[in-house]
Amino acid sequence: MDKFSAPSEKRIPIIPRYGIPVDEAYSRFTRAMSKAAHSTIPMGLCIMYVPFMDDEAQELLDKYEKSGDPDIADHLIESLDAARRARSEELTARMNFTYS
Repeated sequence: MDKFSAPSEKRIPIIPRYGIPVDEAYSRFTRAMSKAAHSTIPMGLCIMYVPFMDDEAQELLDKYEKSGDPDIADHLIESLDAARRARSEELTARMNFTYS
């Protein structure tokens, strides 16, 4: 923990608290945390895992992040839900209650 704290405590105070937009300050803070993580945590920064995120869903997510269109978000949620439902049905169909 000390290995992570030292670079964090070194980088955070140099982020201006006044005179820059909140978004910019937040961006600098997250970059500082990410750099501290990459330099001190053996596996680096973990990427968030989203179950059933296939190529189509990733493309929808990218479109949504660029446009902010709620219709695209609805389509993305429907896509992820359909993939989850299909996987659940597949696993249920393969169940064998002989060994339960």
